[in-house]
Order: sequence, then structure tokens, then C-alpha cells
Amino acid sequence: MTPQEDDGPLQEYLHLLPSVILDCQFIEEGLKLYISCCYKIINAEVEEYFPFQLSGSDIDKEPLGRLIDKFSKLTTNSDLVARLRKVTTARNKVAHRGFLLTQEEQKDSRHIGKLITALKSLKTETRGLVMAVLNEWDVLEKKRRESQHASNL
Repeated sequence: MTPQEDDGPLQEYLHLLPSVILDCQFIEEGLKLYISCCYKIINAEVEEYFPFQLSGSDIDKEPLGRLIDKFSKLTTNSDLVARLRKVTTARNKVAHRGFLLTQEEQKDSRHIGKLITALKSLKTETRGLVMAVLNEWDVLEKKRRESQHASNL
């Protein structure tokens, strides 16, 4: 067996890892879209009474945990919030330590196999969360547009 053939599990892991990290970034961006949209709606509703000066730029640098905290106060979808909170620890481990494998770990196909299994499970969850967060934002946007249309009549 050549070294390249022996690297199969490691290559699979190294291919899967960025995909999971990318999903996590999409989750963060989706939460930012949702929160920013909420801030715009709030501002439009209260601007004649008092200033509301929060905007999307206020959350640009927020980590996932804080975004989930803010999101949880702006949605009634408690199941989605629970799923987001549950995935945060795994996301942090993957994002901050996913590429840090010792030489022994890289050569240990059983260890890499366990990591791949965990990543595949996480990928399934993150992919579902990307879609769920974007769907939540889409529902909010539709409500906002309907409300805007009704107030223009």
C-alpha cells in the first residue's frame, strides 16, 4: 500500500472538515441576517417614540454563542434555539482544533475513522441548521413585507 492510499481516511477527514466549518459560518451569517432584520423592524416601529440605534453592524463581530442568545430573544422557535445551542460546543471544537492532529493521530485510521463519523453526524446537523435558520429569516421577511404592504394600503 502506498502512502497516498494509506492517507484515504485522513484525506476524507480533511475534505469534510472545511465543509462543516463553512456550514457553521453560514449559520452565523443567517443569524446575523435574522437579527439585523429584527432590528430594522423594531426601529421602523418605534422611531417616532424613541431612538432605537441597534443595527447589523452591532453584531458583525459577535461569536456564535452571543448570536444565539440574541436570536433566542427575537424568535419563538425554541426548538431551533435548542438545536443551535447544542451544536455550539462541537462547532467550537471543530473550528478551533479540527486541523490540529498529531502525526500519530494522522496515521491512526481508527482514530481518524471516529473523527469522520463524528464530523458526518455534525455535518448532517449543521446542514439542517443552515436551512432552518434561513427558513426562519425567510418567514420573518415575508411577515415584514406583508405588514409593509398592509400599512401602504
